[in-house]
Amino acid sequence: MQHYAVKVQDGSYMKYYVERNGDPPTRHTVFYDVAEKKAWCECCRFAFSAILCRYVLSVFLLAGVIMLPEPCITKRWTKKAKSRPELIGLNVGNGCGSADSVASRYNDLVRDAIKCAEKGAVSTGAFRVAKELLRKAFMDIRGHGEKLCKDALHSASSR
Repeated sequence: MQHYAVKVQDGSYMKYYVERNGDPPTRHTVFYDVAEKKAWCECCRFAFSAILCRYVLSVFLLAGVIMLPEPCITKRWTKKAKSRPELIGLNVGNGCGSADSVASRYNDLVRDAIKCAEKGAVSTGAFRVAKELLRKAFMDIRGHGEKLCKDALHSASSR
């Protein structure tokens, strides 16, 4: 209860600043999507450990959220947690292998990079092929990131 939230932006995504006793250097920004009942904080604690941070909880208190929304309750915290092993962050049911959290996407990319390194280190030819493919993939990712930034800037300027 030492942290308090202040709404600074209203709309489909609400923006809050959460501070501790009015101390601006400890200010954290939290975004809350009312429609999807999701909140995320710049500290990324939920993305990495599936534990809600005090800043998101402060926003929930201010927003009048009495019970934790369903997206905030991962399988880890339910009775079904020990029923069967779950591939952390992967949607096994839909077969596409998309990840739910930043940490699980990161871990999945690291596993793939290690596999690529193992196969690419076998010979000089395999090394060249792997290196070229990684370079192309990195360029594609960088281009995608720049496109997302431009789209975000465009949508922000049109508001």
